[in-house]
Amino acid sequence: MIGISDLEYLCAEVRQIARKAGAFLRDERQKFDRERVEEKSAHNYVSTIVGSVIAGLGGLYYVMDYANGVWSNNFRHCFPKLGLLPKRVREA
Repeated sequence: MIGISDLEYLCAEVRQIARKAGAFLRDERQKFDRERVEEKSAHNYVSTIVGSVIAGLGGLYYVMDYANGVWSNNFRHCFPKLGLLPKRVREA
């Protein structure tokens, strides 16, 4: 069980991380030079899109293989034991 002292500790850690991230972004903003930014050609965008499509199809294949080829919008049939759904949805 998480106590109040644990939450106070976590909040202090999050504040410290946020301050460090803010300082980093502030420093990087001052160093940023628009002249050094390189523009991509149309070929780079096409490569990115093709790569995304290939990755998406690979993910679809993995999920369909895991679900034994059953295409269903009903999540609980594919993964009944995950327990991620509310009880009333699991029982329906």
